[in-house]
Amino acid sequence: MSRCVKCGADAAKYDFRMLEVQTLPVRDLTGEHRVQALGNFRHESICRDCAQRRLEQILHPGAVLRKKLLPFAVVLMIGIAVLAICWGGATALLVMGGAGIICGLLGMASAVQTVGKQKNEFAALPPQEREYRAAWDCLVDALPKKDGDNNLTYIPVDSRTLAMKNGDLMIAYDLLPAIAIKAWNMIHGKE
Repeated sequence: MSRCVKCGADAAKYDFRMLEVQTLPVRDLTGEHRVQALGNFRHESICRDCAQRRLEQILHPGAVLRKKLLPFAVVLMIGIAVLAICWGGATALLVMGGAGIICGLLGMASAVQTVGKQKNEFAALPPQEREYRAAWDCLVDALPKKDGDNNLTYIPVDSRTLAMKNGDLMIAYDLLPAIAIKAWNMIHGKE
C-alpha cells in the first residue's frame, strides 16, 4: 500500500513513476554551464486530499499570491521611503530609491503574471487532468530539491512524456541534448 509523500496518509490515489535528473551548476573562468546526470527511477504517491488542496490553491491563488507579493511590496515601500526622505539630496540615494521602486513593481508584476498563467493553464484542463496535474505539482513540491551541490528535478513517466520526442523532452525539462536522448531511452525501456 502506498503512502502519500506529502501528508503520510495511507492509500494514496495518485501513484507516479519518475526519473530523477541531477544538475550541477559549474562556474569557471569561461562562465557558467551545467553538468547533468540521470538518477534512478522513483515511485511516489500523493493522496487525493493533498491534490485537491493544491488544485484549490492554484485555482484560487489569493493566499499564495499575497505570500509572493510581500517581499516585493517591502522593496517598493523602502524605495518610496528612501526617495521621499532624500528628495533634493544625495543623487546616489535617489537612484537607489528609484531602483527599489522599479524592482518592487517589476517583481510584483512578474509574480501576478506567473500565478495567473498557472491558474489559466489549469482552468483550461478537463477536471480529471486538472487534478492529476495538481497531484504532480504537489508531489514535486514535496520531493527534495537538492542532493549535496546538485539540483534535483524529476521527469514523470506518463502518457504525456512517453509521447514526447527527444527535443520536446529536452525543452520541457531543461535537459542537455545528450541527457535528453538518454532520458528518452530510459523512459522507453531501451537502456
